Amino acid sequence: MKNEAESSQRSTLYKVWAPRITKAGWAFGVAGVALWALRYLVQGTSQVWTDTARALYVQDTNLGWVPTSEGWIWLGLEGLGVFAGVLIGSLFMGWLGWRGVRGSRVFKVLGTISAAVLFVAPVLPALAFIGGMPPSGAVAVLPQASPASAEAVGRPGDGPLALPLTARRWVPSPNPEHILVVAQLTAGGEIFDAKFSPLQGSIDLKPEAPMTTSFTLGADPASVSTGIPLRDSHARGYLEAETHKRIEVMAGGLESVSATTTPDEYIWTATMTISLMGRSLKVPATGKVRILPAQARKDLQLTVSEAMVVEGALDVTIADTPIDPELFDTKSFSLTFRAVFVPEPSDLPQRLIDNAP
Repeated sequence: MKNEAESSQRSTLYKVWAPRITKAGWAFGVAGVALWALRYLVQGTSQVWTDTARALYVQDTNLGWVPTSEGWIWLGLEGLGVFAGVLIGSLFMGWLGWRGVRGSRVFKVLGTISAAVLFVAPVLPALAFIGGMPPSGAVAVLPQASPASAEAVGRPGDGPLALPLTARRWVPSPNPEHILVVAQLTAGGEIFDAKFSPLQGSIDLKPEAPMTTSFTLGADPASVSTGIPLRDSHARGYLEAETHKRIEVMAGGLESVSATTTPDEYIWTATMTISLMGRSLKVPATGKVRILPAQARKDLQLTVSEAMVVEGALDVTIADTPIDPELFDTKSFSLTFRAVFVPEPSDLPQRLIDNAP
């Protein structure tokens, strides 16, 4: 008798609360799907995967485009699809249970369980709205305008014959905010940036004969960051990061150097050698050098007497690399680097500079 009473009580509780939970779950589900869709549209970008701490790019007076230190919840289509699917499934189960078809009790239970899942549907889009929107002018992926798009004075190679800098070895600034290395990729119907840090290497600058200036720059493929942890893990696998510890770009000399209409700004072109996963390939590159004035060095908290910003961009044909071209939606990807360079400290061993964080 006691067991029958307990069973009857549970049955009564289920009949009372199950419909309430189901209806409330449906309401939360509708609200969550609507909020998710609205936030996705407001973002203005087509994103497949949700990023809970998406860093964007904003303009900086001294450096150009820089990643934001703050991150935002950037919703993807996968979450919208999941909650919309659960909502539709729960409504369908509820309808089958209401129709009293065979197995209707099972359908009612499944409808209630899936409806309970929908209570969390509005959480992430609500947090995204609470977190606000990025600053005006912020962009989700790095703009890919060529660094050499500035108006040159004369033809490439006509000048200047000398750069107003000291002839010596230059190294990347130890401040990670002064460094940006980005491979922009298109895969799975989405454009995204893969960032690498830190940047290591040096430039052997010969300002009296800039055509003989050479440089070697490199980054650890294991440092790749796309904003999605699972995608980062896949990228490290594709790059065989455990076997090949370094991606390098090298140039034995510049092919042309030209002044621009902007003071202390110069355009360069070169044929660069990329060392990737044990294979080397030659790629044409173009870039820009900007000599930083005293105020800019102060703004960037540099204590050196001279500094320069070096930018470069090149397009890599994926089929020429060991990476499987089938992983991407396009035949090539762009590689962009931008870094503040300072004279190598003469009192530091080179091994400390190369391993600087």
